[in-house]
Order: sequence, then structure tokens, then C-alpha cells
Amino acid sequence: MDFDLNDLKWAYVIGIIFLFILVFQGSLLVFYGPFMFFLFFLISLWFIYDGTRKYLLSNKVRDTSTSKIRSAAVGLVELFGTAKLPDNLLTPISKQKCAYWLLQFEYAERGWHYYFSIDSENKFWLQDETGKILVDTKGAELDLQTNNVYIGIFKNEKNDDAKKFLPKVVIDFIESNPISKRKLRMYHGMQLRVSEFFLTDLDPVYVLGDATMIENVKSVVGSDNLIVKKGTFNKLLYISDSSEKKVLENNWGNAMQYIFGGLIAATFFLYLLIKFWMKLNGG
Repeated sequence: MDFDLNDLKWAYVIGIIFLFILVFQGSLLVFYGPFMFFLFFLISLWFIYDGTRKYLLSNKVRDTSTSKIRSAAVGLVELFGTAKLPDNLLTPISKQKCAYWLLQFEYAERGWHYYFSIDSENKFWLQDETGKILVDTKGAELDLQTNNVYIGIFKNEKNDDAKKFLPKVVIDFIESNPISKRKLRMYHGMQLRVSEFFLTDLDPVYVLGDATMIENVKSVVGSDNLIVKKGTFNKLLYISDSSEKKVLENNWGNAMQYIFGGLIAATFFLYLLIKFWMKLNGG
């Protein structure tokens, strides 16, 4: 969740419009054409790469059998259950009890642009009817539904038109958190969008990752000795608050769009690069 391809998709669309303007303005094409062709060729390759990654992930989801937590063993595991709430963890904005939270910060400048995220950086217990297992969220690819969205100008000052500004609880968090305070100190007066994601005990939780033994823990219940985290071999940890079926549908659909769209675009821009090069060399 650290990067949103929607920003790249909009930049891609705007760039293609600009490219067509160049094509019909021959003098501009001489100066900017090769650079633009190469830039959009690289962006097309990025879409192919991300689509391939999603395709491989969807294959992992499809081919890995869902285990009951009590039956989980060391290695790649697919689990489905609910999060067990700790006693002392609340979401930073809405103050809801949760097992894990994440805040995503975006700024407005001709559209919304992802800036950074902050999360609770904690482990949580995943449970089903057979038992519980610890999940380490560090390095996870997160696919969570947005719980709350706060939009407004970041300005910690009193103003009559308070509707334009971020709520005080959001401002208070930004000012109290050293990471957000440092990153947003240059964004006073700008419009921000702060999205809050979290897992509660009512949410379904899907986890695909590596189960490994916890050091210095010996329990008669096998799953209590394990922790699911991003592995060193598979390098995979995927956490979603959707069912396995929906996870598979979303990743498969996005994969096909990115791969085929990227292939078509890459072929087109490579053709333009070759044609331009041949023209310069009198071909």
C-alpha cells in the first residue's frame, strides 16, 4: 500500500494526450519526441512488471490450499479467520479498538498523489475455530478496505470556515507523531487526504505468507509456536480483509489489464522509437 498505481495511470493518460499533441506539432516532436517515447516505453514496462507480479500472486492464492490454523506447518501457508483484538490498541483518528491500523497520506496537486503511510507496526493474532497464530505485518502487501477518509487543508490555526480544514483530531495526530510532523511540515496550507484502514474482530482476514518457528517458545499447541511473516525465500506476505475468492478475482483482473495494456503500449512506443531513429538516419 505504499504506492498507488492510480497516480501512475493518470500520469500515463495525460502523457499520452501530450504525446499526440507532439505528433501533430512536428517542430516540437523533433525536440521532445524521443524522450517522451522512451519515457512511456519504460512506464509500459512497469505496468507489465506489476501485472506479472499480480498474476504470480493470484497463482499462489489459487494453488495454495487454505489451512486451519491448528494444522498450519512451517512453510508457505494460506489462512483465513478473524483478528483477535489486543486490550490496548486504538486507531489513531477514530479511536476504534483494532488489531492493526494504517494511515495513508495524500496531497492534492492536479489530482491526489500518494505521499507516505504510517502503521501500528505491530503483530496480531489471527484466529479461527481451531486456534490462533501470530502474524507479523512488517513488509506485508496490504489489501484493506478504507474505513475512514478525512479531507481538508492542513493548517493548525483557528478559522471561521472550519469545514475547509482537516478535523482537529487529525491535526493533533500529525503534530504528535514525529514521522508525520517531519514529513508534513512543508505542507501547511495544502489540501490533504488522510485515509484510515484498520482490522477489527468483525473483519474477515486472509493471510498468505511464510510460517516460521518462534524462538524460545515451546507450546503444546503447534500453532502457538509459529509466526506468519514475510519470508526470506518466498518474499511474500499478503494480508487482506476480503475472502480468498475476492482476492483472486481482484488480482487476476488487475493482472490481465496491466499485462495486456502494458504490452500494447510498449509495442507502440518501441515502434515510434525505432521509426524516429530510422528517420534520423535517413531510413
